[in-house]
Amino acid sequence: MPVFVERRFELDEKSIVARFNKPEKAAGGEYQCQYTVDWPDHQDHGYACGEDGVQALMLAMKTVHIGLVESDAYKQGRLTLWQ
Repeated sequence: MPVFVERRFELDEKSIVARFNKPEKAAGGEYQCQYTVDWPDHQDHGYACGEDGVQALMLAMKTVHIGLVESDAYKQGRLTLWQ
């Protein structure tokens, strides 16, 4: 699937990239938006569903946001948007 939007973060002079694919209609009629977060040592991925593409994208972004702010790196002040 093509990447729709992405955002880069900094962690100890390394990049973390959150990517969101273009929401697509699933077999059940709902829309799904897949996401990937590339950490220096691992990759998180998943998807969020919504009634339309906008809701699916917003829920995927919210899921990634929660994962970032719950990370130890964020809590320690090491994860930033810009250095």
